[in-house]
Amino acid sequence: MQIDKKAVERLLSLDDETLKKTISALAASAGLGQKAVESVTADLGKVRTGLSRASDADIASAMKMLGNERTAEIMKKLKSDQNGK
Repeated sequence: MQIDKKAVERLLSLDDETLKKTISALAASAGLGQKAVESVTADLGKVRTGLSRASDADIASAMKMLGNERTAEIMKKLKSDQNGK
């Protein structure tokens, strides 16, 4: 599984509660603390706007900044969420 615009579009199709839970789990996988996670998920409108504007290059850049290990954790989490685990 690759994190790209299609993966982001799947996130955007989620209802608010599911999106918040998913982003919280992904943020925790990326190493963010609880306060940072709460800050990120406080305004889902802004989250949706930011995600919808992200290009594949933006996503690739973010994943590069996180590093291979954290990116792998995020990809694993996205895959497990997609499979309903």
